[in-house]
Amino acid sequence: MATSRSCQPPKMTPTVQEDTSHSDRVVSDVAVRILTQIVLRLSGLILLPLVSKTLGVTAYGIWSQLIITAALVVPVLDLRLGIACVRFLAGAPSEELRRDVLPMSLTVLASTLVVSGVAVLFAPQISAFLFGDTGQSVYVWLLAGMILARTMFVFLRNFYRVTGQVKRYSGVELIASSASILLAGVSVLVWQTLIGAVVAFIAVETGLAVIVAVDIARQVGTPRGVRFSSLGRYLRYSIPLIPNTLLLWAINSSDRYVIAHLLDIKQVAVYSASYSLCHLSIFVLTPITFVLFPLLSRVWSEGRKEAVGMYVEQALRYYLLLALPSVGGLCVISSTALRLLASQEFVTSDLLILLIAVGFLLLGVYQITLFVLHLHRRTGILPVVFIVAAAINLGLNFLLIPRMGILGAAISTILAYLLQAVAVAGYAYRLLRFKIRAAFVYKAVGASALMTLVLWWIPAESIFALIGIAVLGAVVYFLLMAATKEIGAKELRMITSLVKRKGRAP
Repeated sequence: MATSRSCQPPKMTPTVQEDTSHSDRVVSDVAVRILTQIVLRLSGLILLPLVSKTLGVTAYGIWSQLIITAALVVPVLDLRLGIACVRFLAGAPSEELRRDVLPMSLTVLASTLVVSGVAVLFAPQISAFLFGDTGQSVYVWLLAGMILARTMFVFLRNFYRVTGQVKRYSGVELIASSASILLAGVSVLVWQTLIGAVVAFIAVETGLAVIVAVDIARQVGTPRGVRFSSLGRYLRYSIPLIPNTLLLWAINSSDRYVIAHLLDIKQVAVYSASYSLCHLSIFVLTPITFVLFPLLSRVWSEGRKEAVGMYVEQALRYYLLLALPSVGGLCVISSTALRLLASQEFVTSDLLILLIAVGFLLLGVYQITLFVLHLHRRTGILPVVFIVAAAINLGLNFLLIPRMGILGAAISTILAYLLQAVAVAGYAYRLLRFKIRAAFVYKAVGASALMTLVLWWIPAESIFALIGIAVLGAVVYFLLMAATKEIGAKELRMITSLVKRKGRAP
């Protein structure tokens, strides 16, 4: 590994101009990602009423199992080389990209083909595990095609993140989402089949993976040959992360399989619908982490540890500022939203929504502070944290779900997320001191609680009423935060920066 990319970078003095430039870039990139995530989340919710109302609760349960299984398999099949690219190739010259991207891509393709083939051969057994029914083998075959297309698409589009092409990355992501949902919607409405919807996703992501591969070759050039000699340094970093990915998935998603076996596939659908809705509470997390890790990697390689700490502090502050009120807002609108988007069968308790939303909030704190461990290459603690959290989650699932139903799954998950967040954030703080003022957290929690009380008394029985409540909640919350002087000139400068950069490439 080159000296400039070592884990002990030389000390350099940060300048105000460099930090200002980075901050403007971060603000612009995060804004693009926030807008993209809003569209993607809303687009994703379209499938809930399409599948549930047209094909029924069981079909949505099958769809949910396919999605969470792909979420497990895709990060494993890319051998975590995607995160290695961001860690080591952010800001790298074209020669290095041209040399290293192709062998990594071929390695990911080979691993994906092997696993997809195994899934096809053992389809009945996998069907019994996923759906509690050996008669759903056709969906296992489709799952094999889905993970092949999605793994390559996700890995290849990572090139845009490495090279700082946030708008192009977002554009490709939006095209994939809108085209997939459009074709899937036509299939569900016209042919009344879930199979066609899955095929639509496979076709779109396969086509876009090819397009992105061609664009990479156009930008950095085509290598004269394939050299795997440089692959080792990336695999030495990425392979140890795979067990962490599996354990993290066990914490995040294994409860769906336990619900399927201890209850039924319909309860999986209800729980998954609540999960999808609650994911809106951290819509700002993905934009922040998307932009933050490449930025931290570049600044770290320059030896500017103080700047790294500053960016982590800012990321946590703005994440909590936006995520905390979303938790309360979702508790207010969840019943109406689920009834309107799906049906009365999907409506569940407000306590379940609160637990899932708070769990997501804790997950965001973990994901932001995790980057500090990656920069220091101190990820050895993660398997221990994940094993303990996964054991607690799985054990409580088997204990609580038979007694409390899907509410037991939510309790198990939030306890696992809490352990995970406390352990990783605490260790990150030992490595790199960053500050989050307790007074800010108290004020944000208090303002969120007052906002929730205000919204609780407002009736909402339509989509337009829900939008109105969301707007009113945002106004009340930010007015309260402004009254406590937690939103002021700094935030106004951020907005001004966004306006000045409108229409310009980040």
